[in-house]
Amino acid sequence: MNVPTRPDRAARTDTTAPLGLLVLRAQELRPVCEFYSALGLHFVREQHGNGPVHYAATLGTSVLEIYPLRLGEPIPDGGMRLGFSVPSLEAAVIALCAARGSLQQAPWTTNGERHALLEGPEGHSVEIIERAHPQALSAAGTRATMGRPG
Repeated sequence: MNVPTRPDRAARTDTTAPLGLLVLRAQELRPVCEFYSALGLHFVREQHGNGPVHYAATLGTSVLEIYPLRLGEPIPDGGMRLGFSVPSLEAAVIALCAARGSLQQAPWTTNGERHALLEGPEGHSVEIIERAHPQALSAAGTRATMGRPG
């Protein structure tokens, strides 16, 4: 079966329906905000009317919000995984682990990108991606694939 490879995600310009808002729910807001802050996100405290106090960070044109769980609500994961591009995989993994994250899968390389899978303090899956520079891919001449998770 011929399956097309995905185009370089960094080169995509499709903005038909850009992501504008992503909301995560947490039992304890502070550790979750500290975890994502380890990636350089800057959270601000918000409250809309009589709604719950929550925290928001801007990522380009998108907003990531951390809201408290509703009373009796289980921590939702639903198999969702967030992915963040970082300049240094090692530095990001160290910072996230210091912020109560845990490494779920050791770093692997696929299509010239280095990845690591972590879990945040409340169980959210986070994939860290260090993208190779185009010059490095050209010089390497080959692409290695090792142990990519499902």
